[in-house]
Amino acid sequence: MSIDISSRTNPQRAGTVKSPYRIPISDLGIKDDQSDARAFLNGIKAGFGMVGAMGAFYLFYEDQAMGEYIRVFRSPHLHDEPARWTVAAEFQPLPKTVPVQQPWYLGWLQWVNNKAAQQQDDWNDASRFMKVPWKDGLFKRPPVPDANKPDYGILIDRNIDAQYGIESLGLRPANQFEIDTINRRAGWKPGTNNVAAARLGDWICDGIGRRTPENVGLYGGKGGGKAPKRAGIITPDDLLYGWTEAKTFAMPNVMCGTGGQGGKPAECIPSWVVEHPTNAQRPGFRYPYGYQPGITIRHGARIFNTRTEEQIQEFADRKGYTGAKRVSAVNCYRGACDFGGQVGETSGMASFESVGYGNPIHDAGFKKAGVPTAAELWEIFDGFWTPETTRVANDARIDMAR
Repeated sequence: MSIDISSRTNPQRAGTVKSPYRIPISDLGIKDDQSDARAFLNGIKAGFGMVGAMGAFYLFYEDQAMGEYIRVFRSPHLHDEPARWTVAAEFQPLPKTVPVQQPWYLGWLQWVNNKAAQQQDDWNDASRFMKVPWKDGLFKRPPVPDANKPDYGILIDRNIDAQYGIESLGLRPANQFEIDTINRRAGWKPGTNNVAAARLGDWICDGIGRRTPENVGLYGGKGGGKAPKRAGIITPDDLLYGWTEAKTFAMPNVMCGTGGQGGKPAECIPSWVVEHPTNAQRPGFRYPYGYQPGITIRHGARIFNTRTEEQIQEFADRKGYTGAKRVSAVNCYRGACDFGGQVGETSGMASFESVGYGNPIHDAGFKKAGVPTAAELWEIFDGFWTPETTRVANDARIDMAR
């Protein structure tokens, strides 16, 4: 199957991120084993759409902050987990303090000097923070039940160039206990004149990194692998101008767990990861645990639609779409055929992830695209995926990012 995408999308348009999502179906081809396509259809039985909010994530742009910023420290509860800070230059390991060297016969004094050097290194490390663009009253935390859970986060693009940005988890104002904990770790003692590192008004996070083309694959923004969280997120531009990458599928039946005694454990596409390798990590899972091809879908699977241009237009006719909404819907249908979607997140419902509504820039863009409400965005894909038109492509591994 060969798909010509040259007249449909503009791959130079700003807003895409280096990732395997940018590989078109025409470069991947169709997989011989279609069990993931059957599993996808199983997962969308309760409905499928474009979710009108990213759930636990919001996307903002650096220039919206108008030069304002917040100071973000590492959560004192997770400070010693380096993988959470791998791609934040502000939190890279510091050069070690060289202790004062003593003669061999003053070993006890050398031990004291060594401990003092280590203590100074700990203080220096705990005092560090990252400046993050932030505009009070405009930037906000998603309205999730527990905004302090690791899945809650904020994405901040460097304006329209999505190759660069900040991706954070658990970003929140620090409470007094957390501030005191950071300061004690930084060597501050109550009642003394030394300057505290953190203060009221500072924020903490459970993980943060700077997104660049060079660090793709170094940290896990997606639940199913080390691809940027920003990759595959639908924006109004995708509706207005067409897709330049696959979009992120969030699915309720992502393969997970061990399958019980003697059962085969869950699998994923090579270079991706099984997000929940144990049954206990996904309590109440309404599908069988473990390796269940055709029933549950693997993280990283690339699902696409085989409709022709004529069939796309016929489907838009049946939906009764006209004007801007028709243009947006057709762009999305073409994108689902040319690039498809990559299973990257676990969710309670099947959907494409979008930036949703809440940022005035996105709200205006969705209105221009003919979908001013979340309900109108959601129903564009209603009825689009059928057994006759749904297929899985060959693996798009994270190490194939382009």
